[in-house]
Amino acid sequence: MYFKFSDFYKRDVYFRYADSNVVEQGNFDNGVKIKQSEVLYYNVDKIDSYLTSYDVLPTFGPRLVSTKFKEIFEDINEKEIQFFPAIIRDSKDYTIEGFYTLNILHCIPCLDFTKSIVKKTSYGGLRIDELHILPNSLDPYNIVRMEEHRSFIIVTQKFKQICEHHKLKGFYFKEI
Repeated sequence: MYFKFSDFYKRDVYFRYADSNVVEQGNFDNGVKIKQSEVLYYNVDKIDSYLTSYDVLPTFGPRLVSTKFKEIFEDINEKEIQFFPAIIRDSKDYTIEGFYTLNILHCIPCLDFTKSIVKKTSYGGLRIDELHILPNSLDPYNIVRMEEHRSFIIVTQKFKQICEHHKLKGFYFKEI
């Protein structure tokens, strides 16, 4: 059983991966290890008082995850994900730490084109109206980017159960 991993937040806002970062945003979509030692920055209009109660934040660019999320998954999935320290900065130059940029290390073809309802967009991308994943296509991984639509993160039942067990917040799973 597979799930699409999606984020949510109390208000309609996205944390934007800063253009000033050394690593280009698109490099995180490729499913490969990134050599990086510098802190990565994200921008947002304001830092909400409840921000630290979330374990995943909605982003334009690579996902932001909490220290709690990192600590739970860094040992379990060291061959599947990487974490980089991040600083979130708002329009008044207030900053907050304790979040990490998530790099998913595998981008695999897993879309079942025969069962899914897929349309090509006018700009050459795919619009997926109904998503189905090929059986066993994630093996041996627990979290991947879908090659056919790299913004989609697909996870296994095991990954979902770990998140639920630790009561992580800021995202939901849609069964596929």
